Amino acid sequence: MTRMKPPAAPERPVPVLSEGELRRLLAACAGSSFPCRRDTAIVMLMIDSGARRAEIVGLRLEDVDFDYDVGMAA
Repeated sequence: MTRMKPPAAPERPVPVLSEGELRRLLAACAGSSFPCRRDTAIVMLMIDSGARRAEIVGLRLEDVDFDYDVGMAA
């Protein structure tokens, strides 16, 4: 352990969207058509879960437990 180096940490924190930016993003998805509702759901899932784009793209219907309204661990 004495010869091990600590992991490299980024010098700058990852940028986070402000509340106003989130509101504008959701406003851009507003509407009642399927694509608008889909995009809103994807954005909300990313906001609420912190999931990355690749994780969202890889979701399958089997990954959702509708009895408990939660995602299943992969």
